[in-house]
Amino acid sequence: MALPSFAQLQHGLHGRVKSTREHSYRPKLINDQWENGAAHTEGNQLFLFDEEGKYTEMVVTDSLGTIIMKLVPSYKNNKIGTEKIYDRDGKLLQTITMTWLSPTIVESVNKDADGKKINEGKTTYRNNRVQHVSYRVYKDNIVTGEFSAVLTYNTDNQLLSHKTTDSKGVITSFKEYRYLAFDRSNNWTKMLVYDAKSDKNPETIVIRQLDYY
Repeated sequence: MALPSFAQLQHGLHGRVKSTREHSYRPKLINDQWENGAAHTEGNQLFLFDEEGKYTEMVVTDSLGTIIMKLVPSYKNNKIGTEKIYDRDGKLLQTITMTWLSPTIVESVNKDADGKKINEGKTTYRNNRVQHVSYRVYKDNIVTGEFSAVLTYNTDNQLLSHKTTDSKGVITSFKEYRYLAFDRSNNWTKMLVYDAKSDKNPETIVIRQLDYY
């Protein structure tokens, strides 16, 4: 039996996962329980994994299942070397090139189809999960912003929060996550997403379906 790969562990997955499908909805409180409301118009995600546990494709769709974009990785020495982003018609939009400085630190450069830099950054992992990200955003090869993101996890290595700040320390995004249901492999199947900056109620409820080998 194959062990979970680094890519699967990054997703916090247990067992030999073949695919995950995430569908996002607006939460609706029914009998003191958060249930699915109206579907979000976009943001649904499908991740595909091979039998070794490496993710082979990510597909983003709208609520009707229409493809918005695809992300396809390529591997070098069992680590992701590049990720290419395509639109629904298969046209290349962006290419992300990764350079691993160590088993836990990777630098990445994201360029558009014309070779213009969109952003570049450095990601640090701990316990096979993203711990910290720092990156710069470019327009016409000029830096337009610098940001830093910190992610926290619980003792089961499940994502609890994702906070992003700019170069002045101003919080630009702060999401918190709560898990409501799990399958037999202890992979979450129902999650609430909160905007910790502005609202005590969840802004999104995510339902995840998993298929296994």
